[in-house]
Amino acid sequence: MAKGQLSSMDLAISVMVFVFLLVSIISFWNIYVLRFDANLNHKELALKAVTITDLMVENTGIPTAWNKTTAQVIGLTEKDRRLDSNKLSALLNMSYSQIKGYLNIDANEFYFRVVDMNGALVKAQGQVVEIGNQTANTDFIVKIRRFTLYGSQKTVLEFLLWQ
Repeated sequence: MAKGQLSSMDLAISVMVFVFLLVSIISFWNIYVLRFDANLNHKELALKAVTITDLMVENTGIPTAWNKTTAQVIGLTEKDRRLDSNKLSALLNMSYSQIKGYLNIDANEFYFRVVDMNGALVKAQGQVVEIGNQTANTDFIVKIRRFTLYGSQKTVLEFLLWQ
């Protein structure tokens, strides 16, 4: 075998190994970037859901005695973590899209309800406290549960958020 043939064979093998390694590195990089983006989106969604539930259970809203026409910020309490029947009723009388607008989640979907410690839905002024869609076809659903009081009853405010 001549010297020139051996070096071109070595070059061809070297190029194939280099291309294989380059393709492998690019593939792994793309997988990493996709996982990172998915994780970031999930954390942003979780932060948004926590912020919304904080707003609902720790604030009275703006104005303090808001209703569906005067609301600027939706807060559901009469004082910290004690739900107000009038505010729950006002929330239930709003449309789904109105609530999404007030909560600044137009790009997301949500489900909201208040249940007692046995899991039964709570009623505010005769209306079941439940708003939104229960089902979602998505990989990222964030569920936040906040313990509250409704009258003298211990309750749980549940809020689900997804894209």
